[in-house]
Formats: sequence, structure tokens, C-alpha cells
Amino acid sequence: EKIDRRKKLAELGISSDCFIIGNVATLETRKGHKFLIDAFKKVIEKHKNRSIKLIIVSDGYEKENLVNYVDKLNLKEKVIFTGYREDIEELMAIMDVFVLSSLREGLPRVLVQAAAVGIPLIAFNVDGVPEIIKDGYNGFLVKSKDVEGLANRIIRYINNKELISLHGQRGREFVKGKWSIEDMVNKIDSIYQKLIKEKIKM
Repeated sequence: EKIDRRKKLAELGISSDCFIIGNVATLETRKGHKFLIDAFKKVIEKHKNRSIKLIIVSDGYEKENLVNYVDKLNLKEKVIFTGYREDIEELMAIMDVFVLSSLREGLPRVLVQAAAVGIPLIAFNVDGVPEIIKDGYNGFLVKSKDVEGLANRIIRYINNKELISLHGQRGREFVKGKWSIEDMVNKIDSIYQKLIKEKIKM
């Protein structure tokens, strides 16, 4: 597994001592990438002498805006947009933490995927997210759009390797016991039913 990681890092031009924050989400507004990028900037400012990168995997209509935004914040050297990839799990294997900054999210399958790979999770506490992240157990939940909160949780992991492996391991066990595909489908269904009911009430 080590060699694989090194190869993947080399392929992306990342040094092996680099701390990697990862995100896999279509580049569209509701996925909240701007909040993640803002939080990342705060993290960088607090750790000037540390090698840290943000990897954003996927594609979408917001790409140009996000690339320009990263440029404007002078983070071009530190943020990698991979575009659409087939090798998501291999890319996840090089991430130290996985951050989902979605503002709406039925049941984020990608969090289940990341947990299964054994990475700690950080995400905004919306919709189906707390089904997968137990705050302080296998990751952290952050109030939606709270950039400061997002940055602080990332920093907690940067400063604590043990916490990374503890939360990663717990996450892996948590999803292994709980999330068969069938289970996912049923859970997604019940969340959508709930969302539909709420819409009707409104």
C-alpha cells in the first residue's frame, strides 16, 4: 500500500511529507467548495512552514470560477483540481482527511466511501451527513457555512496523527458494520421521503 501511495503522490507532483486535505464532489455551487477553499486558506496561514495541499476531485460548471478564486487567493500552488477521475479510491488513499463542504446532501455516499478507506471525515452538518459522521468519534460535524469551524477541525487533525488513525479506524468499522448497498438505498429513500414531507409542510 505504501508504494501505491508514493506512486499516486508522484503522479500528482506531491511530496511524501505533504499533509493532504481531500474533497470529492461535483464542482457546483451547492457543494460549497468556496467555503472549503476559504477554510483551507486559514489553515495555510496558521501553518506557514508545513507542506499542505488541498485536492479537489471531480468536474463541473463551477470549475472556472473555483480555479480563478484559488488564483485570486494566491493558493494556486497548493490546490490541485484533478478533474474527473476513475481512480477515486486510490486518490482517497493518499488523503489525510476528507472534507465535504456540501450545503445540501441527501445521503453522501462519498463519505461512506472515504470512511471505508479509513480516512477521518469533516463535513457540514446538513441533511443525511450525521447518519455517517458521529461528531468527535469518526470525524467532525461543522455548522453549515462555518469557515472558521471547518479550518479549526482540519487543524486539529494536522496537529494530531493519533487522532487521524483513531477516527479513520473507527470510521472504517462503523461503515463496515452498517452500510450495505441495500441499506444505503433504504436510508436514502427515507431521507428523501422526509425532505419531501418538509417541503409540502412549507
